[in-house]
Amino acid sequence: MKQEDLIGEKVHLRRLVWADAPIIYEFMQEYDLVKYLAELPQPYNIEHAYAFIEFANKETEEKKTFHFAIVDRATGNFIGAIGLKDVDLDFKVAETGYWIGKKYWGCGFATDAIMVMINFCMRELKLKKLKAIVFESNVGSIKVLEKCGFKYFGFSEKKYCNTLLDEPLLEFVYESVSREKEVYERF
Repeated sequence: MKQEDLIGEKVHLRRLVWADAPIIYEFMQEYDLVKYLAELPQPYNIEHAYAFIEFANKETEEKKTFHFAIVDRATGNFIGAIGLKDVDLDFKVAETGYWIGKKYWGCGFATDAIMVMINFCMRELKLKKLKAIVFESNVGSIKVLEKCGFKYFGFSEKKYCNTLLDEPLLEFVYESVSREKEVYERF
């Protein structure tokens, strides 16, 4: 499967490429970012970034998961990543996750990337439900999810091996039946 690029107002979602590895490595040195990631080798080195790109592209080609680089449309800079896992086409549900380099926080990139991902999930994959799991203290991400139409569902039963934070995980859910028209009209 050739991964198609997805375009939003501020972001361009594309396949991860080898040139992204040094930037991924740089971003993974930011404590304020990595403390909110569910699973991450510590210490994180450049080989981990290359391995992630290889894994992500293989999984996307096999349609097991979907991974995209988030690129600032105005500058062409790689600024983060977004993806889907636990994709169940029979039950029409998946889980999304994303991260943005700290210097790009508060600029609307995460919101735009999530809206593009919602559109991809609902139009291309024909999903009806999209989940996102965040650490309780990740107020910025919670606000982004709510702005995109996700609703708080409750505490998550999932456990991640993040050794930086020992706190509850919250689950948010986006259901297409409630916002489908609004998302489609945006694109």
